[in-house]
Amino acid sequence: MLRQRLPALVALADASGALAYPAGVDPTYLQAAGLAIKLMFVPILLRRSSVLARQSRLVFVVVALAVISLLAGTMTNASAAARSAGFLLTWMTTLMLTADEMPMYVRATARILAAITALYIAEWALGRIPSEWGRPYYFNLAHPNLGCEIAAACVLCGAIALRIDELLVTMIPCLAAAFVMQGRAALLAIVFATVFRLGHQVMKLLRSKRGRELMVILGPVVLLAVAGSIPLVVKALMLDDTHRGMGTGFAGRGDRWQRAWQTFLENPLTGRGLGSYAMLDDESPHNFFLYGLGELGLMLVP
Repeated sequence: MLRQRLPALVALADASGALAYPAGVDPTYLQAAGLAIKLMFVPILLRRSSVLARQSRLVFVVVALAVISLLAGTMTNASAAARSAGFLLTWMTTLMLTADEMPMYVRATARILAAITALYIAEWALGRIPSEWGRPYYFNLAHPNLGCEIAAACVLCGAIALRIDELLVTMIPCLAAAFVMQGRAALLAIVFATVFRLGHQVMKLLRSKRGRELMVILGPVVLLAVAGSIPLVVKALMLDDTHRGMGTGFAGRGDRWQRAWQTFLENPLTGRGLGSYAMLDDESPHNFFLYGLGELGLMLVP
């Protein structure tokens, strides 16, 4: 019974950081608790030597990059080392799941994140979420970008592992949350992931005569809907907004990108150390690749 539920339990442990925000707890504590729970499953996971053999290369690469970054980084201390060790252990234990278990893991992750996002929308609708400058926070005054990332991750996982009907139900609160918190990148990720999954479903329908007939009927309706939604898209992406729209210098992100690039140039090979942005409480560059280049340098490329 435990082995059957193992993927869902691992997903719950990995989602502990996201669960911390509605609970009002420091994410570090719940992440540590989640990792401790996963470590309890290691004896079960270690019995499947074939899994470890199959995943060993990826685990080795991740561990090697992190260790090199820690040893060569210019901003590494005991705290950064501890966070990196936790990150590595989390990766290693998750990668011990088999290929057959991974869809169940991703499915459980999508459902957990969907429940968190639906709770956020309910709290926002009840007026319990404060805002600043017209932009609502996430739970407990956390940055709204964080909530948008969680919503986008939910739909990305759902597009991979959920049935199409469950994906569409899941997508609604996630899309609403990203719209409310004004997460433009999250909105695009949610829409593209959903469209990609729908496109895959359409391709399956086109294999049958009945499916092709249905697409001939629905095709014009879909095109009209897309054309009619353009004003809504412009509004959702805030392209005309005086503070965050086109012509605003990317709302100050251009400066952050330049600083992040300079950070990379100072230590191009190994970066300044895994976890250095958090340790220095430095401003995030708002760009995943620049963030990685700053902390890991060119070792990020593999």
